[in-house]
Amino acid sequence: MFSYLALVAGILSALLYPLIKSKLAALVILFLSLIIYIWIKNKHEFSYKKLLKYILLILITYSYANLRIAQNQSQLITESIPAILVSGHLASLPVTDNKGQHAEFKITDGTFDGYKIIIYYPESSSLAPGNKYQLQLNLKPLDISKNIHATDYRQYLINNHISGFAYFKQIIQDQGADYSFEAQLTKIRFNLVNYLNNTLENQKYAALIIALISGYQNQIPDTQWQLFRNTGIIHLVSISGLHITLVATIIVFLVNLLLRRLPIKLHTPIQIIALWSGVTGAIIYSLIAGFSIPTQRTFYLLLVSAILLSSRRHIPLLNKLTITAALVLIIDPFAGLSSSFWLSFGMVATIFMISEGYQKFTNKLHFWIILQLAITLVSMPISLYLFKTYSLISVIANLWAVPLIGTLLTPALLLAAALHLSSGLILLANILKWIMLPIEFLGEIQPYWQMSPNFVTIIIAYIGIILLFIPRSLPYKNIVGLCLFCSLFIITGKQIALGQIRFTIFGNSQAAITLIQTQSSNILIDMPYNENLEKQLSSIKNTLIPYLQTEYITHIDYLISDNSNIESNLADILNSNQIKLTNRKVEENTLLDGVEFSLMQNKQDYTLKIKDISGNYYYFGNGIKSDKEESNWKIVNLSIFPWKNPEWIYSSHIDTLVISYPNTYSNKTTRITDNLNLDTEKIHDTNKNGSFSYNN
Repeated sequence: MFSYLALVAGILSALLYPLIKSKLAALVILFLSLIIYIWIKNKHEFSYKKLLKYILLILITYSYANLRIAQNQSQLITESIPAILVSGHLASLPVTDNKGQHAEFKITDGTFDGYKIIIYYPESSSLAPGNKYQLQLNLKPLDISKNIHATDYRQYLINNHISGFAYFKQIIQDQGADYSFEAQLTKIRFNLVNYLNNTLENQKYAALIIALISGYQNQIPDTQWQLFRNTGIIHLVSISGLHITLVATIIVFLVNLLLRRLPIKLHTPIQIIALWSGVTGAIIYSLIAGFSIPTQRTFYLLLVSAILLSSRRHIPLLNKLTITAALVLIIDPFAGLSSSFWLSFGMVATIFMISEGYQKFTNKLHFWIILQLAITLVSMPISLYLFKTYSLISVIANLWAVPLIGTLLTPALLLAAALHLSSGLILLANILKWIMLPIEFLGEIQPYWQMSPNFVTIIIAYIGIILLFIPRSLPYKNIVGLCLFCSLFIITGKQIALGQIRFTIFGNSQAAITLIQTQSSNILIDMPYNENLEKQLSSIKNTLIPYLQTEYITHIDYLISDNSNIESNLADILNSNQIKLTNRKVEENTLLDGVEFSLMQNKQDYTLKIKDISGNYYYFGNGIKSDKEESNWKIVNLSIFPWKNPEWIYSSHIDTLVISYPNTYSNKTTRITDNLNLDTEKIHDTNKNGSFSYNN
């Protein structure tokens, strides 16, 4: 077990601290470590042999993971390439959102052979999964702004082996069917989702059923995602261990039943044949369902169990799980950066440890209560760390949803889909509506929400949980464990002094979004760059909301915007996240907590001048002058839309310039920075460098 833990530790260490930048260096260290490990393994026992083996195993997987990271980085598209010809096939199901229709595209020849990109293409185009095309594309690098506390979407794409973006120009040639495994698997999934969409048209939970059968979740509306989060049943939406295990179990049962009725005698035991039939069914279903990390965990766990049973070997459940984790990370080291990896393996490890530690309890109810309590406590710290919320009624919701949706409905849906029983699917969709009624009622109860705990607090909380569930009787272990766990809830943010301000300017190509805070008030600036409301709201959800949740900001007191539609929709988004929008107006001269605010606004043109208690001046606006222009500015936040040539800044003293703009205005940005007598390190471009935060 410790050998596999060492393999896991090496890969996770490399993901957190990738110190080897060169592929050659990583390869040399990997090769030398392997040779030394093999040499030591074949030597007779000597002092510290085991410890040295574990260190070498860590070094082997550490260098291996660094090699994979360097390889991934070398396949990134670093500059824009217009009108390039590439050949390849669609490698994922198409997704339609506010950015348009897009899908993953695998390039199969030329300079970028083996690269995977996100291609944006019109729905009217004839691109279809399963075919190979020669396309003319505009290639773009992964230039995505990174915002404080928000998901690093660029890193997420890199971890998923995406090299860049592409924008469709035209199909040069449809080269016919592509018989590669990936292309044909995508075609099967595409046809399955199309069939389900046509069959379940106008059904309330059609998207949920499609997700349960195929793993395709992109059609689930935001309101339903919110319902699943509030009730803690979001794990049921993903193709998880429960679904894969059910499929394997059903296949094992059917094969076992069939083989026992055959008149011939088999050389291989029936149990072994049935077991490997179940594993085969599990991998087929896993691939059709997208082979997510929870799916991989379950499949590899089944595979390890099948190998051990076939060879008549037995090892503890935790050892099997450790082997599985090592397999997942060796095949794809970047899986260790996914929240689903930690949630998936963490929950299963908890179940295994409690099962082994509390087997002495013959009272099943007693054991079940302990198991549910352990799952609740173990999932809470990581949920608060990753999502800032925790569903307080998840146990009740899961008691209802897991047996009905996970155990009964999902196998029935899979069978109906496999046999193309359209009437059966419609019947099950109607049954699902009734099953979801109690869930919808429970979903009205808002989840617990707090400031995100830091990593040290998470470790302390888990030490407390370990103490609580150690079967041994240690003095005061429960009291100490409970106190350590409760440290999770004793978190306070850094207070703002009277007369001081804190602000964050978000990197966003859709709008100028800035949050300004005084001791007791929060002012939000939201000035859109275009009239696409859907894109505006999406940008708010992706940039502003994660920040508000992480910093536990529960109210927005003042809103500066030029769009009444944004104001009403923003209120709904904030309210759904337990944040209140008072929406008071900043007057031309306002004093808030010892900070002076002066606002001039005429539709999209605005200037907000701020003076703190130390006499520092701050400018937020699109370049127009205020009535009383200052010449010394601590920070100037220039939103270059609509275009106003800010000539006054060339004669002003500015400590730091922060610029925000739509992507189409990048040339205007260059015009300003080239004529400004300011060091480049004092110019912050939010489109390129991400969000900017200031706290005095």
